[in-house]
Amino acid sequence: GTVRVEGNGAFGTPVLTVGSGFTNLGLIELTSTGGFGAALQVNNGALTNGAGGVIRSSVISGGVGQRQIIAPVTNLGTIDAQEALFFANGGRTLASAGGTIALSAGRVLTVQDGTVELGAATLTGTGTLSLTGTVALQLPQALALSAGGAQLALNGNVSVTGAGSLTVAGGATLELANDTVGVPLTVEGTARVLGNTTISGALSVAAGGTVRVEGNGAFGTPVLTVGSGFTNLGLIELTSTSGFGAALALNSGALTNGAGGVIRSSVISGGVGQRQIVAPVTNLGTIDVDRKS
Repeated sequence: GTVRVEGNGAFGTPVLTVGSGFTNLGLIELTSTGGFGAALQVNNGALTNGAGGVIRSSVISGGVGQRQIIAPVTNLGTIDAQEALFFANGGRTLASAGGTIALSAGRVLTVQDGTVELGAATLTGTGTLSLTGTVALQLPQALALSAGGAQLALNGNVSVTGAGSLTVAGGATLELANDTVGVPLTVEGTARVLGNTTISGALSVAAGGTVRVEGNGAFGTPVLTVGSGFTNLGLIELTSTSGFGAALALNSGALTNGAGGVIRSSVISGGVGQRQIVAPVTNLGTIDVDRKS
């Protein structure tokens, strides 16, 4: 069966309001013509997207208005973001450790606030899952972000916890801004730290990996705080635009810059604010002081 919520020129942006939780074993589609939006709201209980069930955002013709889901969701099937999709998740949970979130190229699925649960195989496609507001991200399994695959953008105050781990594979990028990562984090690609961020789980920077702490006009001078000592075999870069600074602090233990590892101070553009390391450092590689613009 199919439930299609269809924005249109006659009625505008429709909202389907369901009084109590239900299970979808067919297709729920939020779509439109003429640039309108479409929304689904559940007043009490949760929407369970069962095995084989599909929740899809799409467009029939014309521009694309907002597609929105206002409900706790347990996803055991597929959430298919063919167009941008927004979850108003405050006080709610999007649990998808047992399901798939398919992100089409260039499309963004945004979850604002609440709790999000992702499994090892949850994210597919080449689009982006964006977490905004205050979000508790739970990883019960190991999650790896791959080059050319689905991307995870932590755009709010995100706290990452769980029994799993997070790996940024070679060629992939993870952006951190005002976030706390409480699971083991392995950086083989690039981790951009744009706002104050704490990594309380074990941090590993592999050969070829980059941790870039980047001062900028949006967040100012970011401080990356790491809970315990770690080894850098790649690149740690303190850099900025527009005259801001950048800092790396270690709460305990030492930073070992291994053979082949590089710790660099640089500038992308504009003036140069203070670059600071607050940690015991054992340097077996290179500390590179570079002020090129």
